[in-house]
This record gives sequence, structure tokens and C-alpha cells, in this order.
Amino acid sequence: MVAALPAALVAVLPLVYLLVRTAGAGAEQVLDIVWRERTALLLGRSLALAAVVTTASLAIGVGWAWVVTRTQIPGRRWWLVLGTLPLAVPSYLAAYAWISLVPQLPPFLGSALVLTLVCYPYVLLPVAAALMRADPAAEDVARSLGRGPVSYTHLRAHETNE
Repeated sequence: MVAALPAALVAVLPLVYLLVRTAGAGAEQVLDIVWRERTALLLGRSLALAAVVTTASLAIGVGWAWVVTRTQIPGRRWWLVLGTLPLAVPSYLAAYAWISLVPQLPPFLGSALVLTLVCYPYVLLPVAAALMRADPAAEDVARSLGRGPVSYTHLRAHETNE
């Protein structure tokens, strides 16, 4: 615990700096900055980027996890390892590589692409682990009884309402 204290202090330092600068500026100046049109534009772009990256990372990570755990593709363990390789590359290096390879990418699209390719392994690994632990026989039984994944969740929601 004591060894982690210096690291925690270093991590909190930028936040402390912002708080000191905000306190020195005064409430009126801070509100003026917060309510600027540019601040709203930047906030909107950031939220849009977060939504796009989250959606794309979920689609790629869940899809990849399903393929490597529920199909019989040749070398599926190698596909799982290949899917986690972006974790070995720091995000700033991935961004630099993409900018160098494809400099004409629009900024929003480039940011979304790089962040998605860097972040999807964080979805892939836990979903693959959960699917490996889940018994695929339960899915087979549900299908043999005429139920699929969508009808199962609908059935469970109906049961809890009664």
C-alpha cells in the first residue's frame, strides 16, 4: 500500500493542477469557458467518438470471441492470440503507424479506427473467457426446443414480470 502511494500521487497531480487553476480563475471565468460553443462542439465530438469506438469494439470483440469459441475454424487458438496482439502495441505507436500509412484519413474516422483497433481486445478477452466457461450443450438444447438466443431473453423477461 505504501509503495503505491507515490504512483497514486503522480496520477492525481494533473487533477490537482486543474483544480488549483480553476480556483484561481474564479467562477465567472470558469462558467464562461464551460458555456462556450467550442466546448459544446468538443464535448459532442468526444461523445460521438466514444459511442462509435464502443459500438465497433463490441461488434468486433464479441464477434471474434464467438468465432474462436463456438466454431470449428482451423487454428482457433492462434486466431485468439492474433486477436489479442493489439495489446502488445502502445496506442500512440498504433496511431503514428496509421497516420504514416494512410495520411489522408479524415480525423474523426482515423481516430475511431485507431481507437477501435486498439480497444477491441478488451472486449474480446472477457467475452471469450465467458463463452469458454459456458456449456455449449445448453445452446443446443435450446435450439432443439425451438428457442434461440433472442427468444430465450424474451422468455426470461416474461417470466420475471409474472
